[in-house]
Amino acid sequence: MADAKRRLRHIIYGLKRKFGQPVKIRRYSALTLDRAAGTAARTDADYSIKRAIVSPASQAGDFVYDLSFIAANKNFTYGGFFDTTQRYVIFDVRDIDKASDIEFAPDRNTDRVIINSRLYEIVRVIEAEIRRIIILHVKLLESTPEIS
Repeated sequence: MADAKRRLRHIIYGLKRKFGQPVKIRRYSALTLDRAAGTAARTDADYSIKRAIVSPASQAGDFVYDLSFIAANKNFTYGGFFDTTQRYVIFDVRDIDKASDIEFAPDRNTDRVIINSRLYEIVRVIEAEIRRIIILHVKLLESTPEIS
């Protein structure tokens, strides 16, 4: 068992050297409301990963129905075709910067991933080797501007 874990760590290390690039995980932390001005300020915390394995982007077509038309008239529905850009991000929990907590686990509902100044939504979180290796299936949010 120890030999298999050592072999897996060696494979991950080799992939990080070949395909590794810096990635950030942006976590929503707080929302401050200013009732007088009518504004809301959102505070986010960024967790840096020096080298994460990032798969090449793949595009796939998708179709979504409009639920209001499905409920109103089942014989006549509207929908739309669009392309989604998806990737996989693989990293070791030890690669997260030291300022972060040790028990870091990405949350697919509130966390976002920043790759090459583009914001990605987490579709699925897969944990491997007893919460040491984390695989994120992410999808590009096309409508957001580039992040500096």
